Amino acid sequence: MDNQQVKSCFNLVSDSYDKLALRTASVSAQHLVEFARIHTGQKVLDVATGTGNAAIAAAYAVGESGEVIAVDIAENMREEAQRKVSAVGLTNVNIREGDALALPLGDNSFDVVISASAVYCWPDILTGLRELQRVTKPGGRVAFSSWGEIGDNSVVGVYKACLQNFGIALPPVMPLQRVDTPDKCRQLLQDTGLENIEIFTEELGYYVESVEECWDFIWYTGNRMHLAQLEPEKIEQFKVEFLKQVKVLKTDKGIWMDSPAIFALAQKSVNS
Repeated sequence: MDNQQVKSCFNLVSDSYDKLALRTASVSAQHLVEFARIHTGQKVLDVATGTGNAAIAAAYAVGESGEVIAVDIAENMREEAQRKVSAVGLTNVNIREGDALALPLGDNSFDVVISASAVYCWPDILTGLRELQRVTKPGGRVAFSSWGEIGDNSVVGVYKACLQNFGIALPPVMPLQRVDTPDKCRQLLQDTGLENIEIFTEELGYYVESVEECWDFIWYTGNRMHLAQLEPEKIEQFKVEFLKQVKVLKTDKGIWMDSPAIFALAQKSVNS
């Protein structure tokens, strides 16, 4: 998965990315800001901001005396983030174009640098984290969030099985699998040279009532990228098969959307 694929996919899903079935994205962004211990007056960078959930949470945390810069590679995502920022009347958020692997920002510029539910989309995670470290002030913090391991007997598990049934080639290691455990996240931060590493985990799962909401989780997120290999009529066939299999997961409470979140926090050396 290269940057152009990532950009194209998220431009495509931007207008529906905040649908109710995807609500864990906004919840985890809020929690990331809390874990990063952002406070009044700080200068914060939000990398791969998407529709701006973490940037908006950070803007409230830093207050009028602080500043948030938010960057994203996808133009449509930036436009959606700007719309949300304007809708709530925030004036301390500046949204810009920016590639996580080559940030257009100076060294030692930010008190805190965050990235919510995005690092697994980067072609080279270690390069991206080193960029986050580079723009962080000595003694400042770097924090990111990811998703943990999800079993086969789940909505995501059904999706992967359907991909294989339709002959869609998947990489030996899926993008998320590079950061789907606390140990993997810790190792990446250590390899980056960051210190005082803290890892938090939290289950953010929820029930949905309909199988269509499970499809929203696929169609309006980066998961949709895999379906680009199919012709439109095949995608419709895929959807029918996916919904049929997901229906089996339904209980009297609904369909469980497993969302084990991982939050990783570290500090840049004061001697950097």
